[in-house]
Amino acid sequence: MQRASASSVRALRTVDDEGQVARPLTGRQREVDHLRASLSEVSRAGRAVVISGEAGIGKTALAEVAEAYARHLGFVVLRCDAVERERSIGYSGLHQLLQPVLHLRTSLPPRQQQALETVFGLDESDEAPTANQLLVGIATLGLLEEAGSPRPVLLLVEDLQWLDRSSGDVLGFVARRLGQARVVLVATLRDGDLPSTTWLGPPIEHLRLGPITARESEELLDQLPVRLPPPARARVLREARGNPLALLELSTELQERGLAADAELLPELPLSRRLEDGFMQQVHRLPGATQRFLLVAVASGDAPFSEVVAAATELGLSPADLAPAELVGLVRVDAQHLRFRHPLVRSAVYNAAPIAERLAVHRALASTLQPHRGAWHLAAATPDRDESVAETLTAIAEDAAYRGAQAEASMAFERAAALSVDPSLRLRRLVEAAETARLAGVTSASRLADAARPLLIDPTAEPALAVRAAITRWRLGADDGQFAARVEELVEIAERLGGPDGTAHPQERTRALVAVAVGLYVLQPAEGLRRRALAALTALERHHELDVQGRVALILLDPLGNAARWRGRLQELDGAKIPPNRLAYAAEAIQDLPGATALWAAAAELTGRAREVSEEGLALHGRALIRILAGDLTGSLASAEVAQRASSEVDLENVRPAALLVSALAHVWLGDLPQAAAEIERAQAISSGAPLGRKEAELHWAAGMLALAEHRHWDAWVRLRQVGSHPTFAAWSVADLTEAAVQTGKVAEVTVVLQQLERDNETYASPHLAMLLHRSRALLADGAAAGDEFRAAIAAGTGSGAPLELARTRLAYGMWLRRQRRESEAREPLAEALGTFDTAGAKRWAERAAAELRAAGAPVVNRRHDAPDQAVALLTAQELQIAGLAAEGLTNKEIATQIYLSHRTVGAHLYRVFPKLGITSRAQLRAALGR
Repeated sequence: MQRASASSVRALRTVDDEGQVARPLTGRQREVDHLRASLSEVSRAGRAVVISGEAGIGKTALAEVAEAYARHLGFVVLRCDAVERERSIGYSGLHQLLQPVLHLRTSLPPRQQQALETVFGLDESDEAPTANQLLVGIATLGLLEEAGSPRPVLLLVEDLQWLDRSSGDVLGFVARRLGQARVVLVATLRDGDLPSTTWLGPPIEHLRLGPITARESEELLDQLPVRLPPPARARVLREARGNPLALLELSTELQERGLAADAELLPELPLSRRLEDGFMQQVHRLPGATQRFLLVAVASGDAPFSEVVAAATELGLSPADLAPAELVGLVRVDAQHLRFRHPLVRSAVYNAAPIAERLAVHRALASTLQPHRGAWHLAAATPDRDESVAETLTAIAEDAAYRGAQAEASMAFERAAALSVDPSLRLRRLVEAAETARLAGVTSASRLADAARPLLIDPTAEPALAVRAAITRWRLGADDGQFAARVEELVEIAERLGGPDGTAHPQERTRALVAVAVGLYVLQPAEGLRRRALAALTALERHHELDVQGRVALILLDPLGNAARWRGRLQELDGAKIPPNRLAYAAEAIQDLPGATALWAAAAELTGRAREVSEEGLALHGRALIRILAGDLTGSLASAEVAQRASSEVDLENVRPAALLVSALAHVWLGDLPQAAAEIERAQAISSGAPLGRKEAELHWAAGMLALAEHRHWDAWVRLRQVGSHPTFAAWSVADLTEAAVQTGKVAEVTVVLQQLERDNETYASPHLAMLLHRSRALLADGAAAGDEFRAAIAAGTGSGAPLELARTRLAYGMWLRRQRRESEAREPLAEALGTFDTAGAKRWAERAAAELRAAGAPVVNRRHDAPDQAVALLTAQELQIAGLAAEGLTNKEIATQIYLSHRTVGAHLYRVFPKLGITSRAQLRAALGR
């Protein structure tokens, strides 16, 4: 009977032992043709194909056909067989795939090379930075591009649903960017088990395998050496429902159990259960030593065969015990690994084993495998709480977090918590599990954060840990609609930690209130919560000197009360002790535009150098917005584009739409109104979580500016009025609001807004805000008063650091002068406005200024139409950014390091940029871009 089963397995194989296609794959010709075409056309474009379907439907057989054809074409084949028991080992799948080509890492930019060395444990220096997944993804793509340069590459990933999360996310990142690479990725995936959303949608192709037809099922049965009588054959066809593996296994099971003559004695079972049960029957018929050897192999995950043998030897077994399983075709030894015929064989072997045998196997593996894998087996062999095992897993978790495998770090922290004897250590590890899960963007983060709630009942018992847990919950709240509640939770903790006399736990209270201040600046909720937080921080200041972070928190909570002290002096604070983004927020809050411009630039540089992707995404978004105010529209688009790309890869759900809104605002200035409208629509479509004050303000400002440009004045008024949800943006957009008010008859309402801002600016002393307020008063005034206000606005704006708003002010003044029939006086401000708009590429504004200048009787000559206006029109935002960096003298590798691309992708972009700009070398870029 065993020989019949083995021959049946061989009969179904589509690829022979030399890797060539042995026979056609029944019922899958369309899919075979698709994969062959993908491999044949790799020189034109790489691609990723996910083959999905139920267990036994033929995914592996189709992947084997792709592998055989790739080898025939001379591809380098990199293979990964994911197994369920390896999901807790961060980057274990990536190790399998990349090990054969890892020597090519020296061709990558230094930071990308370092990221791979950190992940693979090759960088032993104490100064090696923590890896982040975005950089690992780019480095992996770059490595594959290098590998695909001499010969194309096939990446083959079996059972994608069981790949460790970190490897799955990196490969999902790569799969969406293979257009420039000579790489084809083929992955198999069980139905209903998509590992993450990174694998959804174009450009990743999905081939779903459905059942083969009744005729094809008959043909497949005819190919088997098993011959069944008609009733049994009919039972197999009915129950298999077009599943090729089920056709084989049911036929073999009926024959081997002696039921071929009376098939109805076989019980009815769901198909997946039927297949696993069939494999379990085969396992049970094997000798006991063979079953134990198989159990060792299953429990070991994807460990090399030599390590499986070492663990089996610990249990008194030898490789000879494997022979009966090989004979029936359940396993084969392929190179240095043991390959199971089907993943369901693995689950059948493990589920068939008694618990005592499982524990013994895990103990043997713990003593023979490498430390990371061994630790997990030690945990699996420990049914009760054990602090020594918990400590070992905690060390594994910390190492995984250092290597950037946050999802697997969270799993290790959580298991360590479950094994902890001390309740305090258990809670500490749960908090770490929640925070690393949050960083990984996995759904377990909220559950783990809720599990740490006992810390919040009495925060005085573990003050530092309670604050850390509350901050993690606060950060998670941005995505689950609980942001305001979590901020209030932090305020309550800070209040309670003060104790009866308000002097206890100053460090922990400061940390909580710093988080509150940042949250409130972004959120801008009801005024009562801000007052409570300010009172708590002020009470803390009375008894303890605030550190740098506490001072910045005080500025964010009370900008008016701190503006006079800190205006123009924020750079004096020690930036090494505070995240750079917070200093930039503080400069915004006190209306220090030059300070904010400098601090956002510094924040983008510092976070980029440190490769803190989440902080860098925030910094790039902040810099993109401030660059608009500073008149650098093309620079704004470049920063916004990288912020979008970085945020989409690390699940910064609030940064991506915000970056799109800044890009929309830049496009309004540039005059590309359809593009602005499209980006506003995209931002609204992907926005999620709580309605944050800052993000909402950016949305309404961009939409209001677009409405003004399209002369939809009522829409502009409605939108711009809502920008008031955030005081910083309310100030920056006040002149736009006034323009909409004049057109819609809302003068009385806008006057109230102006009066409040004028009182505030007596403290802020902001030239930028003064210019906007004077221009607003000019729009509302009549006669000579209007002229006085315009001149005051221009005087204030000259030193404001906001050249585009100054140009708008000069344009408005010139238009007013012309209406007063003072054409000769109008020419100077109109010409100055035109020059500024032309330099910035603000096309619609420039055309309007040029028309006004002609109407004032002045010739319009020597205008700059070539660059950057032409570059913005011809190049995408990404191409424009790459061209700009290349014009500054950066190499392709240096550019790749800055903007999260592979260096070959940078080269491909420049290859397209040159003909668009009509140039042939890098030396011509500066002139083409107008630099």
